[in-house]
Formats: sequence, C-alpha cells, structure tokens
Amino acid sequence: MVSSCKETPSIVYTPKFQKTNLEEPAAFCCRFFIFVEPTSVTKMKLFVIDWTKDSTTPLLDACTTCGHEVVGRELTDGAEAYRKTGTTKPDAIVVNYAVKPSHGRMTAQSIRGRKGTSQIPIYFIDGEEDENEKVANIGLCLSGEELRDLLTTEL
Repeated sequence: MVSSCKETPSIVYTPKFQKTNLEEPAAFCCRFFIFVEPTSVTKMKLFVIDWTKDSTTPLLDACTTCGHEVVGRELTDGAEAYRKTGTTKPDAIVVNYAVKPSHGRMTAQSIRGRKGTSQIPIYFIDGEEDENEKVANIGLCLSGEELRDLLTTEL
C-alpha cells in the first residue's frame, strides 16, 4: 500500500536511457517520472577565433553545420577578438590552436582575465601537445573530432 508516503510529489525529468531507482516505495509513490527522448542539441552561441584568414574555414563550418549559432568570429586581430567577445557574450569560445598558437593563447588569456568573460568556456582546437600544456589552465584542448562530438552532444 502506498498511502504511507509523506513526501511532496515532485516531477523528475530524466532521459529515457537513464535508469531510475523505483524500488523505494517513497520514490515510486511520490515522484512522477517523465521520460524525455533526447531530440535536439541545445543551441549554443559560439565565438570563433581562427587565424587562417580565410572567410570560411573547417572550424567555422564545424560550428555552423552542427546547428549552433556563430555570433562572432575574428580571423586577424586578437584585440578585436577581445572586444567582440565582450559585446557578443557567447556561450563558448572556440580557438583554432593549430595556426599561430601564441596569438590564440594571448587572446584567450586576455578574454579569461576580463570579469565579464572570465566564466565563458574556451576550447583550443588541434594544438600541438607542447602548446596544449601552455593553456591547460585557461581552457580545454580538443581535437577537431572531439569538438564535433561535443557540438553534436546534448549539453
């Protein structure tokens, strides 16, 4: 009999593939489990810093084709990237770290040091191992494939 439940009913949203503990009577009688199918990726606002100077790059393509909005990009000037990230307020900053890593590192340090952008995640893409070590305290270093996986995974 489930009448002994004294908890306030609550709704628990959980992905369909996640196991829930329904063995406890209190959990069973007082919670409504709504199973949610993961249907789409949460759309993020991305700012891309890519020193290749091309109007379109594989990194830009990866960010846009995964359904995210590129709210800004900078291809030539770190100071301009710093300024733009302050005004666009992206959800994440993606830096092509394979080209001119010192430029990317200095720009990211400036962005990380500003109060308004200090909490924005920064992803360094395709850097060399020794260069990646230099930015381990600033952001997360990923390969291009890992970035695509991140962008297509529900966040």
